[in-house]
Amino acid sequence: MASSSSAHRTAPHRTAPRTALPPELAQSLAWNNPYRFIEPSVDEKLALQGKLPRVRRRWLVAGLFGTLLHGGLLLMMSYGILSTLSEK
Repeated sequence: MASSSSAHRTAPHRTAPRTALPPELAQSLAWNNPYRFIEPSVDEKLALQGKLPRVRRRWLVAGLFGTLLHGGLLLMMSYGILSTLSEK
């Protein structure tokens, strides 16, 4: 088992020669770019806009199921409370 001090060692610096990057790549990598380099696909663009039909259908089904589930639970609780009150 490695000791805890060896787990925190940093990797040695690279000393092998490297070829130069193409100018457009060197320019884009000159700063820490937090954004994607690859353009989003059509599906990703539609999903970000909220216009992807598959996702809209899934949310519709999930919303209907949740409404029926909570409505049914509310009715069952209401019926249970009313039935216990009517027994007294």
